[in-house]
Amino acid sequence: MSVDMNVFRFRQELQRLPTFVPLGRYDQMVQRASIPAWRAVFTSVVLMRHVAGYSLPGLDLFVRCYAKNFQHHEAFRRKKPDLYARLMTDEGWPTPGLLRRLSSLYETGMTEIYVYAVLAQAVEDKLQRGLVLYDARVDWKGKCDVVVLSGGRALRIDTHYDPGKPRGQIERMRDETEQETKVNTHVSSHWNNTELKAMRQLCVVRSAADHEKLCGFTLFSRTALDGLLTQVYDELRVPLGERVWMEELLTTPPGQ
Repeated sequence: MSVDMNVFRFRQELQRLPTFVPLGRYDQMVQRASIPAWRAVFTSVVLMRHVAGYSLPGLDLFVRCYAKNFQHHEAFRRKKPDLYARLMTDEGWPTPGLLRRLSSLYETGMTEIYVYAVLAQAVEDKLQRGLVLYDARVDWKGKCDVVVLSGGRALRIDTHYDPGKPRGQIERMRDETEQETKVNTHVSSHWNNTELKAMRQLCVVRSAADHEKLCGFTLFSRTALDGLLTQVYDELRVPLGERVWMEELLTTPPGQ
């Protein structure tokens, strides 16, 4: 579980946060650099806010927690001292380049848990015919962002925002990064896992031409999310009369 709230509540909580404005400044080298895993920190702060008032984490909390954990990554500091100096200041705070990258990763995480909220409400709450999973390990081992389990079937859901790159190119870049980081732990990579290969892979896309702006965040549009729901329903063979769409999810308060 990442964020245990329905779509209506998610959007309410999102609008209670400060308007999202990226921090720092763009640094091409930092953008391309291999940095410690961010999803573990992101999913952790989401759960922290869940138990501290059923709300969403702000950018400041994510950055502070990531920086604190990065400071204690002794192996990174020892093996890549020059890169660490480019990423973190002597005071233990992210440099402007890393702040911009963390801002982008934070927004990505927020859009992913929005998709999670949509799928969880539709598949788990409304249809009551499956489970929806989102956490750091789904990404690391499942090679996707969200997993839907229903009727003995498993669907892998990819979310992305990069209209300039075909999906295949993004997946190749993702695999190249893992090839680099899994040199010493290649047995945990699951590259040849037959179950993963058998799972149907679906995708939802944000683009410059198709998105929704809310409180500064670039979210997936209603059209894109209805398209994802169509893919999921078709794969799970949900009868047309039982299907739930964004129009209903967007207007259903918690508990209804």
